[in-house]
Amino acid sequence: MDTSRIRESVSAATLAIELDGTDALGYVLRGFGILLIGQLDRYAEAIADVYRAHEMNPNDSLVLVTLAYLEAAVGQPECAIEHGQNILRLNPRGPGTHLTFHMLPFARFGARQYANGVRWYRKQSTTNPA
Repeated sequence: MDTSRIRESVSAATLAIELDGTDALGYVLRGFGILLIGQLDRYAEAIADVYRAHEMNPNDSLVLVTLAYLEAAVGQPECAIEHGQNILRLNPRGPGTHLTFHMLPFARFGARQYANGVRWYRKQSTTNPA
């Protein structure tokens, strides 16, 4: 993966936050970029950004799924599962639902819920858009 473009997007998100710190999108995009790059030493910063975005907009599916991915990645799979279930309750047929179906097996495996992880993986593989 070419991380240079993702690093540019993280810089752009930082600039967006500096220009308007009241918009949750900048925080969630910066956190998501750090997650994509895999900068483990910055995960605390990323999760703080996404928690901030969640405080601003607690029902936003993009915020919730990004938060869930980060929570699963830092060893909080139960929180990730809870957020994933919230997404599906809020918007079960939303355009980003496939992301939730992808995140839930990751979180379920982290929580050692292997059978549920396989079930969600199978569901994800049948609903993921081509």
